[in-house]
Amino acid sequence: MGAVTYPNADVARFVDLNFIPVQIETSNTALMQKYAVSWTPTILVLDADGKEHYRTVGFLPPEVFIPTFQVGKGRYHLDLGQFSEARALFDEVIERCPAPEVVPEAVFSPKWCRRPSFSGGWPCTRPATTPNPCGRPMRP
Repeated sequence: MGAVTYPNADVARFVDLNFIPVQIETSNTALMQKYAVSWTPTILVLDADGKEHYRTVGFLPPEVFIPTFQVGKGRYHLDLGQFSEARALFDEVIERCPAPEVVPEAVFSPKWCRRPSFSGGWPCTRPATTPNPCGRPMRP
């Protein structure tokens, strides 16, 4: 990712505006064990206390990295009960559809359905035949 994704200007700008990036060497076995990292790259969204809110493992090209971590930031907001912030991030991923493989996670975020107090009308389920904004069928 260091050769393709991280040097990308859009990725660098997105990370600078949304996260505090920290790269840990694989030789740091204490942190590798603490966060159960067994493959690289593993990218985590952590809060200030080190609690994990989102994880992805494997290479992400620039066009997939940004929407993936918009979903990750949305999951962080969900965990904190900040539903309008989460919804705004998920809606942006769904509407722009820059990476169709990320859209289902924005639509079907598992924690979303566990938030019955949210009254914003966010769909928790959708039939498999319902097209997503990219025109492809959604999977259940």
